[in-house]
Amino acid sequence: MNLYYRIFWSIVLILASILTTNKTTLAAAKNTSLLIDSNNNNSYENLVEQAENLAKNTINQEFENNPETTEITITILGEHQSQIAPILRSKISRSEWQKNTDYREEN
Repeated sequence: MNLYYRIFWSIVLILASILTTNKTTLAAAKNTSLLIDSNNNNSYENLVEQAENLAKNTINQEFENNPETTEITITILGEHQSQIAPILRSKISRSEWQKNTDYREEN
């Protein structure tokens, strides 16, 4: 009987280990970089506003469409006359996104 008991608990521990490992491998962090063209007539304030809206929409879509994503880092770059500069960088976890209604607003 002792042998069956050991085999049973070995199988239980192996299954628990496999299930735990699979859950942690499903969790994913995503890095995204996007480029905005300034069109030669956007002010810096307009570029920042456009970048903020693009970031919110991208973050919302990613969390809504991919339940395995746990964190997103998004970088918005601006291009003006072939020069590229960062405008916005944001890092947000799913739990922060769920708590923050600003990110989940419909535009």
